[in-house]
Amino acid sequence: MKRENWNTREKRREAERNTNQLAELLKILNHFFPDLRIQLLNVKDPRKKNYTTYETDVILLERILAYMDRLY
Repeated sequence: MKRENWNTREKRREAERNTNQLAELLKILNHFFPDLRIQLLNVKDPRKKNYTTYETDVILLERILAYMDRLY
């Protein structure tokens, strides 16, 4: 195999820069947990509707992603 066909660090870094990592993560989540959003929507919200800005599913998904980031 010729050396010019190998992936260099520069090529890998360029590929990482061109990849939308959030979109890739959401693809993985949808693949392995296709009903995750439906399950998050079914969580009962004890907060008063007048004082809420974000829906429960948005907050829970954000916390899941934050936890996953801490693991990595």
